[in-house]
Amino acid sequence: MPVRRHRGRNIDQVHHVPAQQLSQRIRLRGQNHLRHLRTRRAHRLAGHLILSTLPRFPGFHIRPVCPISMSSAQRYNTRRAMSEQKKSRRQMLEEFVAKKPDDAFSRYGLAMECMNSGDPRAADEHFRALLQTNAEYVPAYLMYAQLLVREARGDEARQILSSGIVAAEKKGDQHARSEMEGLLSEIG
Repeated sequence: MPVRRHRGRNIDQVHHVPAQQLSQRIRLRGQNHLRHLRTRRAHRLAGHLILSTLPRFPGFHIRPVCPISMSSAQRYNTRRAMSEQKKSRRQMLEEFVAKKPDDAFSRYGLAMECMNSGDPRAADEHFRALLQTNAEYVPAYLMYAQLLVREARGDEARQILSSGIVAAEKKGDQHARSEMEGLLSEIG
């Protein structure tokens, strides 16, 4: 059922929103900052006005549940302390690889991050280490060969692709095999 804005005549009708549309709407409204959960300023001001009109007696203090001066980040505690530094994706992947050096997915992610951030030497090292420890990890062959082609190292790329085609055949991954054969034919 399509979602419509409420009008005066149908305000009591219930509208069902598919889960996918609901998540998209929340994402569009800025879910990281929880803006969709914030109280409206009019409600906060009304509470402030009510508190300010109450008579003041000595020793009698009213503390609002949520002071107006408090920001939404303090109320909902959605943000980390400023003393914590955000780590880059590469730093996090390096930590993962340091904890589990034989984890193929972490090593592959780190190699791809190095390749995409413009550090081909580090990407080369990580792809080599990945293929030495996990020779059956097929996606690494294609991406490593693409890196080698970009670096004008065609002979090495051909060797990597030929061993990648063999690994893809063993695994039964025909799509990866055809991708690598296509790149191999482009290299010549």
